[in-house]
Amino acid sequence: MLIGDFCTTSQPTLKEDTVVTRLKWNESHAIFKGHFPGQPVVPGVCMIQLVMEVMEAALGKRLQLLRSDNIKFLHFIDPGVHQDLDMQIRFTHPDEKSLSVSASLQKNDLTFFRFQGNYLKAG
Repeated sequence: MLIGDFCTTSQPTLKEDTVVTRLKWNESHAIFKGHFPGQPVVPGVCMIQLVMEVMEAALGKRLQLLRSDNIKFLHFIDPGVHQDLDMQIRFTHPDEKSLSVSASLQKNDLTFFRFQGNYLKAG
């Protein structure tokens, strides 16, 4: 899990088909020492994992990523410059066992990351 160590989140707000939370990076986390030394950047795989963790926290269910249809990394996230970002996740339930998600990380009008994917509800 990344939430709690790599970053902290505000309490996710769940309204109908949307989850919103604020992420605050732990600039001293070991990941940033290796990705990249002297110029830390939030790894893309961590952004994808955080979408799942935020959804799990909001829904109270375990999820498993089935596929990602579209992933766009639009701007680098330097944890020292972009210390906190807003995550917005819209979702639908195509059936009882799956979840379709469209997520983004942004600060004001600047979008850093967009993601679309499908999850299996595991529990």
